[in-house]
Order: sequence, then C-alpha cells, then structure tokens
Amino acid sequence: MASIYWHRYVITCKSTFGTLAL
Repeated sequence: MASIYWHRYVITCKSTFGTLAL
C-alpha cells in the first residue's frame, strides 16, 4: 500500500520540478 503513496509523492515532486524548470 505504501508504494501507492510513494508513487504519488514522486509524481508530485516531478510535476513541481517540471513547473520550476519551465
């Protein structure tokens, strides 16, 4: 179950970094 939260966390981080990169 923790894997799901971990995936969400990673995706959120990627989205945040992606926005900052733009």
